[in-house]
Amino acid sequence: MHYGVRCRPGVVLGILSLIVTSLGLMLLAQGVPGGELTASMHSAPVTLDPHKQVGDAGYILSNLVYENLVKLDLDSELAPALAVSWESSEDLMTWTFNLREGVVFHDGSPLTAADVVFSIERILDPDTASPGEAEFSIVSSVEAVSSTTIEFTLNAPYADFPGVCTVRHGRIIPQHAVDEIATSPIGTGPFMLDTYVPSEQYSFTKNPNYWKTGLPYLDEVTIRVMPEISTNITALMTGEIDLLWRLPQDQFDIIGEEPGINISSIATPSYDVIIMNADKEPFSDPRVVNAVKYCIDQELLLEAGLLGYGTLTVSPIPPESPFFNPFAQSREQDYELAKALLAKAGYEDGLDITLYLGIGRASRERVGIALQQLLAPAGINVQIARVPLDKFFGEIEFNAEFYVTGFSARPTVDTMTYPMFHSTGSWNLAHWENAEVDALLEAARQTLDSEKQKYYYSRLQTLIAEDAPLSIPYLHLHFDAFGEYVKGYRSDPFTLIELEYVYLER
Repeated sequence: MHYGVRCRPGVVLGILSLIVTSLGLMLLAQGVPGGELTASMHSAPVTLDPHKQVGDAGYILSNLVYENLVKLDLDSELAPALAVSWESSEDLMTWTFNLREGVVFHDGSPLTAADVVFSIERILDPDTASPGEAEFSIVSSVEAVSSTTIEFTLNAPYADFPGVCTVRHGRIIPQHAVDEIATSPIGTGPFMLDTYVPSEQYSFTKNPNYWKTGLPYLDEVTIRVMPEISTNITALMTGEIDLLWRLPQDQFDIIGEEPGINISSIATPSYDVIIMNADKEPFSDPRVVNAVKYCIDQELLLEAGLLGYGTLTVSPIPPESPFFNPFAQSREQDYELAKALLAKAGYEDGLDITLYLGIGRASRERVGIALQQLLAPAGINVQIARVPLDKFFGEIEFNAEFYVTGFSARPTVDTMTYPMFHSTGSWNLAHWENAEVDALLEAARQTLDSEKQKYYYSRLQTLIAEDAPLSIPYLHLHFDAFGEYVKGYRSDPFTLIELEYVYLER
């Protein structure tokens, strides 16, 4: 089986062309200053506090207002942001970051090391209840060595720590304004929140004191909350909005034929995953897990879940990564072997099981229906239970024996793998315990040698394919649609809306 980006015929070149064109504009073209851009997103943020946000809407807004110590550049490589440089001790236990001088918050106050220390300590404080606490749990202490120097002491050697500093919850806030940020965000980013109507519309103005000279180009940005995709599409085609974030796969062919509309797409490490809880019967028996895996047809699930627009893989490590292992592949479908495994596990007359799906996650619901059909020939009778999302995330995830969920893109291979596959990982949904996997993940964290990391992650992918009580059928592609007069826009692999280099040519 070939592992790589799968798209419908005639789509691949168009997508790559759009990405290359956007990237070229960002790197080479001098943008036209001025103008107002209106974009849409499908839901509203729960809070404007960047350390407490959950969900794409909150991440999109905080990305316009705030910045991190480190960022990912156009090639998803680590690049300076609020920190201009960093270095580690030889044992990878101490990391020192040097701040960019002259950066000010939107209220005119200077950024200092004390603000950074306060931000990280706030994320780590259990009373904050930040989802970022798990991501920064490697930090034992953080202190300001000077007004522009911060020192992190870790509780274990960690080679990818600068990558952690790029995560969505790692935004740096002003200590003096902490009581205001839930309603009046103040950051150092390219745009300042001006006015908003909760759950309806959020308006931003250009940061005139942004540290990147000449950026952003746009004077104003408006983000509208528009849940219905049909409303979004109509608004885009009539010019009511300029940018439609996250175009569904089933609309790609329709929008792609519209004159004056461009589509940008990019591969992401985000994925849907079929969870078989190793702590619960029947999946506490590896023979049942393997029986299910022998029923799965990855290409069929890709077609069902993403309508063919995705990347085949067995792990969160995409084919574009230097750590990708092309030899770690899913099993060939074999119903007779699946039946034999079930019989050995005591299910010679078949198995009845409930599969839980969160209502409103279309790709996962489609995967669930396809999975029901794929398992039937082996005598595995699947009853589908659709659950409201709040109940799904509150009661089903981590607890149920069989369900389909997802994992959003993270900035490094470690942050994409350790939480899900380490036995103590914060996102170990399948309750998988494998001593070799733990050792590989820990070793990869503790070396800067890329060849050693490649060996560790290659072996990890083999073990995921062979032994993990879960199945990752594909990685997502992310689509955005926008008017052809919107220049310099490129879809983001972490599904944010990046507007720093965007300008308008009407």
